[in-house]
Amino acid sequence: KKVPAEQHQPMLQATAKEFNDPAAIGTFTGMEVPTNRKAISSRIVLKVKHRADGAFDKYKARLVARGFLQKLGVDFFSTFSPMATLASIRILLAIAVHSGLDIIHADIPQAFLKARLDTDIWLQLPPGITFKDKDGKVLKCVKLIRSLYGLRDSPSNFNKELVRFMKSAGFKQLECDLSLIHISEPTRRYAIS
Repeated sequence: KKVPAEQHQPMLQATAKEFNDPAAIGTFTGMEVPTNRKAISSRIVLKVKHRADGAFDKYKARLVARGFLQKLGVDFFSTFSPMATLASIRILLAIAVHSGLDIIHADIPQAFLKARLDTDIWLQLPPGITFKDKDGKVLKCVKLIRSLYGLRDSPSNFNKELVRFMKSAGFKQLECDLSLIHISEPTRRYAIS
């Protein structure tokens, strides 16, 4: 789909931000692709975001790996990530209402980029985008250190990272529903799904 001329500059700025933010947090590093491996291609997905009332909000760009090119047993080993069922959410809401607890919705910005990869994956950057390594060498491929949208195991990697963090804070994962993480103490009670 073609981008209208008046949106070129804002979309280029959104694309630069989408590429620079992951680079700043160490999502990837400059490294040549070994001869026995193939880089997974990627693309930039552009979108105009609107508020609930229909008013313009912002221009959005997202660097997305073409995960359908990943090979099982080479680029990833597991894709399982627990999802909360509607029944679990209903029970959680019913308990919160019955107990007079607050219900808070939270969003984690760039969630998948928070999770470390457990396999070596190289990413071919989209046309027109390059990466300079610490020596100043211009590269068209990078080695991923953290998950990226589009990878088959990104939801699984993020879930592992979230559970690891929550357990370090004293939370426990329910065995009967792995999507529910809770803590129950005399002074505080939290459940996360």
